[in-house]
Amino acid sequence: MAITAPDRTGTVTLTINGREVTAAEGSAFAAACVRACEDGMQVTTSTPELERSRAVLTEMLLSDQPDREQDIKQAKTGDNELLALADRFGVSQDGLPRASGRGADSSSPVIAVDHDSCILCDRCVRACDDIQGNDVIGRSGKGYATRIAFDLSDPMGNSSCVSCGECVAACPTGALTNKPIREIPIRPRTELDAVDTVCPYCGVGCALTYYVDREHNAISFAEGREQPGSHGRLCVKGRYGWDYAASPQRLTKPLIRREEAYPKGALSADVRGEMTAGEPSGKRGKGGRKKPGGLVDYAEVMPYFREATWDEALDLVARRLTEIHAAGGPAAIAGFGSAKCSNEEAYLFQKLIRTGFHTNNVDHCTRLCQRGRPVRGHRLRRGLHHLRRRDQRRRGHRHRQQLHREPPGGVQLLQAGAPPRHHDHLCRPAGRQDGRPRRHLLPAQAGYRRGLLQRPDARDHPAGPGGPRLHRGADQQL
Repeated sequence: MAITAPDRTGTVTLTINGREVTAAEGSAFAAACVRACEDGMQVTTSTPELERSRAVLTEMLLSDQPDREQDIKQAKTGDNELLALADRFGVSQDGLPRASGRGADSSSPVIAVDHDSCILCDRCVRACDDIQGNDVIGRSGKGYATRIAFDLSDPMGNSSCVSCGECVAACPTGALTNKPIREIPIRPRTELDAVDTVCPYCGVGCALTYYVDREHNAISFAEGREQPGSHGRLCVKGRYGWDYAASPQRLTKPLIRREEAYPKGALSADVRGEMTAGEPSGKRGKGGRKKPGGLVDYAEVMPYFREATWDEALDLVARRLTEIHAAGGPAAIAGFGSAKCSNEEAYLFQKLIRTGFHTNNVDHCTRLCQRGRPVRGHRLRRGLHHLRRRDQRRRGHRHRQQLHREPPGGVQLLQAGAPPRHHDHLCRPAGRQDGRPRRHLLPAQAGYRRGLLQRPDARDHPAGPGGPRLHRGADQQL
């Protein structure tokens, strides 16, 4: 579309480097995100002149975008906001010069990165920093080579990204999009059925919407919905962890162990710690077992079980529990609840154990599966401790990363105790309390420096060539 500049008839006089200059009057529009509010200011957000300027900016941004037919976001969810603005202003991509070559990144298992579709709006940076508090995404490069970066320009899959997907939800173009899970294509919302539900994982109860592909009888993708507990946010499990419903290893019928499979013992070579032919030795951990993350071969396990009805399975469980209780008393029985159960189901389960079998041997599987690392409540306390003691940076950063892998409730706890965020940190590091400039350190660097300063012999350690400079007390600021 043709854009005509408005006529400027007035003149202004100003002094530049001591020289008086008379020039035509001209006003510069300031973006709302950087223009400070003033007392008595009158703001107009829509005028013909503003619309012309917005159309010009939209046209410039389109010059770097792929064709509409090839746009990843438009092909997937059909909601590219830049293309929507182009339609609003009547701007087309015909005749515009094209530039490309900033590359793509497919290292993440669930998020696709296309740098050629990025308009450097920094919405993903704000989502990662201000909403989720992960501080993973920033910028790298200069001029046209500028692009979003993860950590120190690492591939997204190799960075400290926790795959919460908040950047994907915030991205207006095809720069950050979800990858298909279990080869179920992602299509526009108008072609899918929206099913409102609640995340099945933790107790926060984040509201989400599943977009279901009826042709494939499967979930295409998930999005967060607004509710007081999560405010539309999701963690990696809520946004991408729903594929277990279509897992080929999902049990849909009760199984009863065959009589010849007693006494009970390890059924698979993996659990027995046996090596298979051609298997690399590095795949095994302590005790000869495979490292976490693999699946048990059902071909080895299923022959030891037979399918049963629910009535038969429940009768068997009731009979065996009654026999064990009669033979060993309450101390012979313990119950572990499931993290997938609702609060009501968890209450009924513990009531069964406490009042039915008269024992307090009841616990939750979250603590069982977190064995070997701090339990969730402990991580929350240490995360909050990090907010109070900023000098313990290495330890606090580790526990903060654990919090980011927890539900959005943990992120809100971090935000409640965090100091106000200022966006000028993109230009310069925050100053020291004594006014001197602060050297910007990565969390690992700061933790290493802090560890040196906290050594018992730190104050007496001489500073030699190439060695650490230990001239500050352990309680002083870096």
